[in-house]
Amino acid sequence: MHLIFEPADPIATGEDAVLAKAVEAGLYATELIDRGDARPELRHVADAGAAALQRLWTIGLRIAHQQASALARNYQLPYDDVFQDACVAVAVAVRSFDYTRGVRFTTYAYTGVRHALANASVHRTGAPVSRSDRAAAARAAQVQDELAATGVRVPFEQAARLAGVSRQAAARAASAYVSLEDITLADDAAQLQFAAVETVDTDFLILLSPRSRRVLTLRYGLDGTAPHTTVEAAEVLGASAATVHRWERQALLEAKDVLSAERTTAVRAEARTAVA
Repeated sequence: MHLIFEPADPIATGEDAVLAKAVEAGLYATELIDRGDARPELRHVADAGAAALQRLWTIGLRIAHQQASALARNYQLPYDDVFQDACVAVAVAVRSFDYTRGVRFTTYAYTGVRHALANASVHRTGAPVSRSDRAAAARAAQVQDELAATGVRVPFEQAARLAGVSRQAAARAASAYVSLEDITLADDAAQLQFAAVETVDTDFLILLSPRSRRVLTLRYGLDGTAPHTTVEAAEVLGASAATVHRWERQALLEAKDVLSAERTTAVRAEARTAVA
């Protein structure tokens, strides 16, 4: 499901520095307010900082959308998944942007998104990891294990830094991306939640929302239909695989609530009969 973005107002020269300063001032004002400072002007500064942060985020999202759309189109990848990778990079860019270095925010965010998507696409497209990346990951893992043996536990990225290797290279080799279909099949909790469907008949489907009823019918082959994979269901429903996966999770929770309510009602009815 591709997002629709309105044309963004171009960021003026020097505006990104003004926005970054406003964000800093807003964060400081918010901290003072949290400490009990009741000066009214602090609220104005905090609100201005929040507005500036939203402006940077909106600019970054458009960059993320453009880059994610191109990558998804060129490599036939799920747009939603790629866009999420890009959004993470935008969040990092907004948080770490330093206007004092003389780099425009658009350039900084664009570079961060491009780098993040390049790393992610290696795994999403199934491209082999380079020998140098594997060596970096192995060295970082070795340092991590050595520190753990002494009782010191550090994150993988910190271990890579201590090992003197590229954190990005080590992360590329150590990360593993899986498809949404693999996630669904590996989710024992979801499968167990839905197992009750086969034991209580499928009349409960009429109590679900139309979308949930349709998703579950397709995915699990209910009412005499053949089971569909997430990708196949996405094609039928006209949505992305990521969206169908999210809908399925919501439908499973909805079905669980309905089935639990039915079991509770049945227990109460049996209790009333026994008392009578």
